[in-house]
Amino acid sequence: MTPETFEREMQVRLGPHYRLRWSDERHVWCIEHKVGRKIDFPGDSDRAIRLRDGYHLVLETLPSNLFICPECHFPTPLEPFEKQEVVCDYCKLHGSKRRHIAAYFPLVDRTLTWLEQWHPRRGAAIDQELQAHNATLARDRARARGNVAEDAALDGWSRLIGSVQFGYTKRGTPHQFGAD
Repeated sequence: MTPETFEREMQVRLGPHYRLRWSDERHVWCIEHKVGRKIDFPGDSDRAIRLRDGYHLVLETLPSNLFICPECHFPTPLEPFEKQEVVCDYCKLHGSKRRHIAAYFPLVDRTLTWLEQWHPRRGAAIDQELQAHNATLARDRARARGNVAEDAALDGWSRLIGSVQFGYTKRGTPHQFGAD
C-alpha cells in the first residue's frame, strides 16, 4: 500500500482526525491523531509540528524492517508488528551496551487493524456492548426468579384449597397432592 492509499484507508476506518506524516527529523512515518486546536509554536521539530497543528503521536514506524543504529549506522533486522529492544551487534562487539526500542509496522491493512484495537471510540463501543449484554443477563435472571416464585405459588395454591388431583395410583382412587 502506498502512503497515500494507507492514509485514505486510515481516515475511512479510524476517522478524519488521523494523519500520516513523514518525519524528516527521525526518518520515520508518524501516525498522529488530532486532539486540539492549532497553536502558534516556533520551530521545525516533530514536537513543534505536532503542537502547531494540534496532533498527538499515536505510532512511529520505520520505512523498512531494518533498524539503523544511530551510533554506527549498522543495520539490524526487525520482526514486523512487534515493538522490540534492539542491541546493535557491531556496537556490542566494540563494548557499547546501548539499547534502542524500535518497531516496524508496514503500511498495510494489518497495521490498520492493530490501530483499530486501540481506537478510543472502539473501547466505548465495546463498553456499550458489554453493558447491553449484562442488562440482558440481569433481565433473564429476574425472569427466572419470577418463574420459580410463580411455580411455587401455584403449587401451594392447590394445597391451600385442597384440590383433589388424580395421578397414577390405583384405578379409580383419588390421590390428593401432598397427602403422602
